[in-house]
Amino acid sequence: MKNKKYTTEDKIRILRQVDSGKSVAEVCQENNLSQVSFYRWKKQFGQMEVNEAKLALNAVVFLKIFRDPSSGFLDNQIKSRGYI
Repeated sequence: MKNKKYTTEDKIRILRQVDSGKSVAEVCQENNLSQVSFYRWKKQFGQMEVNEAKLALNAVVFLKIFRDPSSGFLDNQIKSRGYI
């Protein structure tokens, strides 16, 4: 069975469900997620909101591009998003 790929936004939304009063077990069962993954995400994203996570991801991409411009990372991103 193929693992489900959760986006950063999905992970934060799932984490916020517990803040709204549901138990960790309920949230994990509803989202077909292990509690180990939940707590790993909680450690990684903590109290981060979706817009903060997007900014952090953009910073990572920025650093990848400018650390090694010869890697073709930017070209690959442009092609994969259909800009060319």
